[in-house]
Amino acid sequence: MIGNVEDLFKSLWSIKNELCSLERYKISLEQSLLPSGIRYDKDNVKSSPQDPMLKFAEQLSDLEEKMSERAVEYKKACATANDVLQRMPTALYRHVLYLRWIERIADPELSWQKIGERVHYNGDYARKKIYPKAIEEAQEVYGGI
Repeated sequence: MIGNVEDLFKSLWSIKNELCSLERYKISLEQSLLPSGIRYDKDNVKSSPQDPMLKFAEQLSDLEEKMSERAVEYKKACATANDVLQRMPTALYRHVLYLRWIERIADPELSWQKIGERVHYNGDYARKKIYPKAIEEAQEVYGGI
């Protein structure tokens, strides 16, 4: 279990970013597996002296295993975060945390100003006054899970 609730929410963000980065790397490895070991020099066809296919296939396998492990961690963290949010008694606090940590994964451009507008407060007020209280309430819930 992660020590505090804010670290739990931050882990969602970092794992999701890591999964996106790993996915981009996987695509580049898959493209490296495309036939590129054949050279066409005039009329002569030669295979490359070293076939990198095995190396790329092993890297791809390792990468897919790591992605699978991180996806499991992400699902567990999401389940815990959703459990915390559902158990929070104050709807405003729950909504602010949802927007900040869950909705923002899908929309990284979701600023405090936009969060404030969605909960009918000024963005600075949402960040400086509501958010700390929401984290405090969420920590109490998280400590009881």
